[in-house]
Amino acid sequence: MKPSNVAPLPTPDFPAAHSMDTTWFAVDDDGAIAAFSTGEDGAVPFAYSGEQGDEGLLFAPFAARGALLELDAGERSFAPLSTEEPQLLLFTSAPRAGLPSGAKRVGLRRIVYHASRLSEDEVARLSAMKNFEGALPFDLDLATDAIADAMYGFDGGGEYGVFTYNTDFGEEGLYSVLRVATEPLLRAEELSQELSDIVTEFRFEGVTFANSTDLHLRDHGGGVGWGYEIAPDGTITREYDTRATQASPARLRWVVIVLFVAILALLTFLMTR
Repeated sequence: MKPSNVAPLPTPDFPAAHSMDTTWFAVDDDGAIAAFSTGEDGAVPFAYSGEQGDEGLLFAPFAARGALLELDAGERSFAPLSTEEPQLLLFTSAPRAGLPSGAKRVGLRRIVYHASRLSEDEVARLSAMKNFEGALPFDLDLATDAIADAMYGFDGGGEYGVFTYNTDFGEEGLYSVLRVATEPLLRAEELSQELSDIVTEFRFEGVTFANSTDLHLRDHGGGVGWGYEIAPDGTITREYDTRATQASPARLRWVVIVLFVAILALLTFLMTR
């Protein structure tokens, strides 16, 4: 439901991916994850806070997870630590110290860090850590860019385990599936607590993405777009409609002021003749 204290037709400060595009995430009844691209004029749910971070933060675990699945399936193996190429660093428990400079945690519950390049001293420190599991050559920055292209492009994208929906200059509030995720699906419980909280902020009740070609926000509490609102009953209120109603008293006041000044000027002119 739309909160009662939400002012009509807000101008939300969404984290834009491209131009006015916004990518937001949600889960279904099975805990599967979908990414929704608003395009230029799509809407987001009223319950969406606008604080879901950027695509790089959220797409990173999707990309890294593929490498980990290959590792678990025996299709990849750990490689020696390198001072020349970026890599994923896996740990059996959270490291308290000794992390390489600039290493960043990938948003998975599994303890994975990404390092762009290691020094010889950092290689030595990691090798001596008992909770260091191993390294996988992997450029997370390139992979993150590739996943965005795949998920919203013409080829692939479903292999990352995330559904994608898209809307662009279509019916307000209507999203149509763009990519159907393939097994194994990425579920919220695989993500770090921080990212799990983000993607589960909005849940499509009574929905499974695997069986949903189209989703409409009017059926899930309504939403807000750039310059319009969608009520839960499907009613759409546009900004210019509201402005026209609100502007009438203001225009009337200006008309009265202009007439008063004109009459005053006329009287002054007649009295000075």
